[in-house]
Amino acid sequence: MADNPQPALDGLVDRYINRRVSPHLTGLFIFFNIHPNGVTLLSIFIGMTGCLFFYLGGYLNGVIGALLFQFSTLIDCCDGEVARRTGKVSEFGGWLDFIGDNVVHFLLFLSLSASNPILGLIAAVGIPLSVLSFFLAIRIGGAARNAAFRLGNRDFSLLLLILALLGRVDLFLVFGAIGVHVFWVVLVGLTVYETSR
Repeated sequence: MADNPQPALDGLVDRYINRRVSPHLTGLFIFFNIHPNGVTLLSIFIGMTGCLFFYLGGYLNGVIGALLFQFSTLIDCCDGEVARRTGKVSEFGGWLDFIGDNVVHFLLFLSLSASNPILGLIAAVGIPLSVLSFFLAIRIGGAARNAAFRLGNRDFSLLLLILALLGRVDLFLVFGAIGVHVFWVVLVGLTVYETSR
C-alpha cells in the first residue's frame, strides 16, 4: 500500500525486482505530472486487464495475464514513490491503493476459476476475509500487526508468472485457495493471542 500511512513491508519481489525498476518509472510519472492517485488507477487498470486475459484462457493469454499482473505490481510501487517525492501523500491515496489491490486480487481468483469454479470461489472469498483480519490485526497491534505487514506482500506475483510460463496457472488457484485462508487464519489466531495476553 504505497502511500498508506501503514504500508506492508516489501517482499522479495518488490525488494529485488520492482524497487530496482520503479524509480525510473516514477521519474516519468513525475515528469508528466501524473498524480499519485492516477498512478494507482493505472496499476488497478493494468491488473484488471491481466485478469481479463486469464478469464479468456489458453497458454498465451495466461502468460500475457501474468505479465500484466506483474507489471501492475511494479506500477503499484510507483504511486507511493510519486506521492512522497511530490509531497502528495494522502490518506485517500492509501485507501485507494489498498482497496484497488484487493479488488484486483479478488478478480484474479474469479478469472482463474473457469477451470475449477468451486476452488475459484473458495479463493475469492478469502480476499474479504483477509482484508477484515488485516484491519483487525492492525488495530490490535503487537505480533498480529507485525505479521500482517510482513505477510501482506506481492511475492505471489512471481509464482503466478512462473506457473503461467509453465502452462500451469491452474496450480496457482490451488496455492491461492490455500494461502489466502492460511493468511487470515494466522492473523486471526495472532489477534486472539494478543487480546488474551
